[in-house]
Amino acid sequence: MIYIVDNISNFLIYLFIIYFGFRISPRKNRLFLGTSVLIMLFAGAYNAYFDTNSPIVYMLWSVLAICLFFEDRFGHLLVLSAALMYFTGIVDTFSVMLIQVVLIGGGVSGTDITWWMEPAYVISFLVYLLIYTSISYVYAKVAIRLSVTAVGGSPAF
Repeated sequence: MIYIVDNISNFLIYLFIIYFGFRISPRKNRLFLGTSVLIMLFAGAYNAYFDTNSPIVYMLWSVLAICLFFEDRFGHLLVLSAALMYFTGIVDTFSVMLIQVVLIGGGVSGTDITWWMEPAYVISFLVYLLIYTSISYVYAKVAIRLSVTAVGGSPAF
């Protein structure tokens, strides 16, 4: 079950970053959208059934699901989804290790943490936080501007 939840959370992260960060709109065809979601869920079910988190399955479902969900050039979506998959995979791993360091005081089951890992985890977590806050700030600014101009006023910024 954890694999399905992990796939859903990663899928939502990808959708959020691509839609709000890169302003790529989803497809109008619901068949592609549904197929994209089903691919993600089937990959989670596959990982849950075989009790593995295969990197090949992860790469296939994330790239294919993003390419089916959004409407843009295939090559652009392929590179973008592969880069997001790589980046979020690294940051997720670092964030989990940061939580282990802070809350537990070390790695789980004898994982050695060297001197350079803690600053690396903090930096990666802050980069992730910076991306989300900057995307949220831009989205909030646009939403405020649209709501002010819809009322008939002029935005102050």
